[in-house]
Amino acid sequence: MENNFNSRLSVGRVDWWSILIYAILVLAGWLNIYAAVYDEMHWSIFDISQRYGMQLLWMGVSAFLAISILLIDAKYYHILAFPLYWITILILIVVLFVGKEVNGARSWIMIGPIALQPTEFVKFTTSLALARYMTKRPTRSITRSPTMLICPPCGR
Repeated sequence: MENNFNSRLSVGRVDWWSILIYAILVLAGWLNIYAAVYDEMHWSIFDISQRYGMQLLWMGVSAFLAISILLIDAKYYHILAFPLYWITILILIVVLFVGKEVNGARSWIMIGPIALQPTEFVKFTTSLALARYMTKRPTRSITRSPTMLICPPCGR
């Protein structure tokens, strides 16, 4: 088990320089948010009642999700590519009826205090579905069929 864990997070499979640069940029952005909304009443940088505190919380959740994604075996992405794609397409349809309107666009789903924009998930699942589709076809047989995967999220 430990050997499998180490092989997935090995230096050869993960571009650690890109991750370091990304982490520095995220940290700089977080500090800029803190500087932009600084208030002497809320001096703690970890205060989650403020924007910078919530940003820190989302940074932690994102780091956890990123590590989780790295640890999941690639065969599961292959198996779940199309089901996840169609689930996100259904969620886009649900947004048309129960979505919250923000700035004239009904594209948000409210789950308690959390607002989600399903189009962000559709970007990921469309890429995953296209990758799976293209890996199971010989190069010469890929014609206009990938367009059928891309078109449903684009229509509006």
